[in-house]
Amino acid sequence: MKICLTIMCCLAMSCTVCLAGQDEQRLYGRLDMLIARQADIEAEKMRHIEGMVQILKDATLTDAERYAVNDRLYNEYSTLKYDSAFSYLRQNIALAEKMGDRWRATRSRLSMAHILAVAGLFGEAEKALAAIDTSRLEGDVLVGYYKQLNELNLFKSEFASGTPFNDGYHKNMQNYRRLLIANADRGSYDYVSVLADYRAYQGNIDSAIQMLLEYLPALKPGDRRYSIQTSQLAFFYGCKGDMGRKKQYLLLSAISDQAGCIREENSLRELASMLFDEGDYERAYKYLNVSINNANSYGTRLRNTQASMLMPKILAGYNVMKETQHRRMQTLMVCISVIAVMLVVALIAVYMLLKRYRRSNQTVAYVNGRLEEAVGELRRSNAMMKEGNRIKEEYIGRFMELASVLIDKAESYRKLANRYAKEHDMKSLYALIKSSAAFNESTSLFYGNFDSAFLRIYPNFVDKVNELLSDECKITPKGERLTTELRILALIRLGITDNHKIAGILRSSITTVYTYRSKLKARSVVKDDFERCVASIDSWQEADAASVTAVEAPG
Repeated sequence: MKICLTIMCCLAMSCTVCLAGQDEQRLYGRLDMLIARQADIEAEKMRHIEGMVQILKDATLTDAERYAVNDRLYNEYSTLKYDSAFSYLRQNIALAEKMGDRWRATRSRLSMAHILAVAGLFGEAEKALAAIDTSRLEGDVLVGYYKQLNELNLFKSEFASGTPFNDGYHKNMQNYRRLLIANADRGSYDYVSVLADYRAYQGNIDSAIQMLLEYLPALKPGDRRYSIQTSQLAFFYGCKGDMGRKKQYLLLSAISDQAGCIREENSLRELASMLFDEGDYERAYKYLNVSINNANSYGTRLRNTQASMLMPKILAGYNVMKETQHRRMQTLMVCISVIAVMLVVALIAVYMLLKRYRRSNQTVAYVNGRLEEAVGELRRSNAMMKEGNRIKEEYIGRFMELASVLIDKAESYRKLANRYAKEHDMKSLYALIKSSAAFNESTSLFYGNFDSAFLRIYPNFVDKVNELLSDECKITPKGERLTTELRILALIRLGITDNHKIAGILRSSITTVYTYRSKLKARSVVKDDFERCVASIDSWQEADAASVTAVEAPG
């Protein structure tokens, strides 16, 4: 029975991890999108808050009703703006005392202790807790009291990280955690979260992770509790040395913070620190700036202090990255210049060869004209030679045109990059280097020339290939352009059968080429001899020359 339960728990844990282990780049995209929409998300939340503020303008509200509205406003502002949350809590403490409601006054003082601790005002938070009569606390209020004491020591520990005082704060936290665990309802968020921290501090990290993974589906992204619990999971995985899962849960926590307009955040700064250690300086710098701006907007001294300690490292790394990019750009410029010179030399050589071929063609045409009447058999050979020369001229002409276009593009690219470098416009230069537009355009030009030239030589190639395929698997080309499948077969017809070479010419992966070839064989009516049949498809010259001979043959 115990073995079955263990297996079921492991399966549940694996499923949860799989859900959390979403594609890293997709998580980055989601986070970046939410950061870009940060102003819109906050504006929407402020419109919601404004509706509650309007309710307070009703002079007929009782003190209890006013307290309830203030409490809702505090909950909205508690993660958005410290001073507004503080203001509504002060009003509620005064209202509770006016009504003589000890329970409401205690709840508001506990909330006051929370936001004061979050803002780094530890002394004031301790005063707020000291004003509470602990002898009469019970139930959820007692749990909340222990929770705030634990939280206060947690923030003190973060602030005192690396100092001799840190161990004392951790011991205090463990004491308050024991008290909270003893009084909280089993299965509640506070119970699970604090028990996980308690076990992790004792060294039982796997048990803590399992508890949080089992409870996490009960929470929703955008809720502060979801952000805290995913941050806890990231910390625990970091303690185990599992940096992959640590990053995933930091991303999930940061996404939740941005979606819920939570400005009192920690995960985005931790993620920036981790990215800096990995060498991703640009993204680290971006996320740290967002974290600092959010901390400034909320008004928390603790987070600003933590971020300021990280900023010099990220700035130094960012400068190193820029210097490295500058050196790479200079190397690239030298390479482009060398390639341009080589292309000019190649053009001159091609031009000389073209002149030589043209002179040879004229001589052959003269000799063929003299022998045409005497030797009928040579007519076919002469026709084939002329068509061969036309193919050569077409390929040479296309090569010259393509080479000329590429030289012009390379020269324009070099001039533009040189101008940006002279003007020290690093942003434009980086955008130019990063852009793939020139590469895509050159690739499209290459494919167009290849398709056009090949179809002029083998106009019946597509029909011949379709004869080798089953009826439901015929290939229809895109107008005068070949599909990727037809290009692979065209290269096989030209004698290029190595997957590495085909992948290099078509700018595809070896796996893609292998998959296409396998699928084409599977769809063929001659599976074992499919590629051999493709390689033996006749060119249009041969077919045309044969027809000419048949017409001119005597009898």
